[in-house]
Amino acid sequence: MTNYVLIAHPRTASSWVKNHFQQLESQKFLGEYFSPDNMQPGTFKKDYNQLKIDFLEESRVKGTEYFIKYMVGHIDNFPDWFTTFYKGYEKIKLLNTDVWRVFLSYGYQCYIGWNNTGLYKRPTEIKEFNIFLPVIQTFAKSYSQYIRYDNYDTLFDMKEISTKTILKHIGIPQYDIKSKRHVHNYELKLKQNIEMTKLFLKDELRKNNNDMVF
Repeated sequence: MTNYVLIAHPRTASSWVKNHFQQLESQKFLGEYFSPDNMQPGTFKKDYNQLKIDFLEESRVKGTEYFIKYMVGHIDNFPDWFTTFYKGYEKIKLLNTDVWRVFLSYGYQCYIGWNNTGLYKRPTEIKEFNIFLPVIQTFAKSYSQYIRYDNYDTLFDMKEISTKTILKHIGIPQYDIKSKRHVHNYELKLKQNIEMTKLFLKDELRKNNNDMVF
């Protein structure tokens, strides 16, 4: 029986994709286990990651495997361990090349403090927002690293996948969909000049050797 691990970037629809794996019989579901949002104040990132790694290794000794969604930024903290630990797993990379939409969703979350991340679950009203240069720079760097990331076995392209194709791939007959996936129009609520923002984003992407067209 195949075990899986999902690799993604924030705001690439990874939460919608990961939920399809909740019914796997061979793995317990941990979701985004290494998210820094779960880190207690005063904890060093290195210690935080090591505690979680220790738990996963101890669980494996006891015969328990977990399905986890990793952001590429998480894996950068322990690339050698990741490669060794997940040898034999099917490493699935979720590819979302709609960089403008991913960027707007990312920028919106930065603006509101990442306190409403599950927007795909509901038709929530999007507030007006701005995206400032430091956010553009951070996004361009992390997204470019994500696009170049190549330590995976299978590519799930958001342009091609659906609930049906995901379930067929992982061998689950049906998925208990509690709500449909809502797609929000962030561009309508962006207060700053759209074309100027695109120019800033393209410039920062190029600085990270990323010439994506949008």
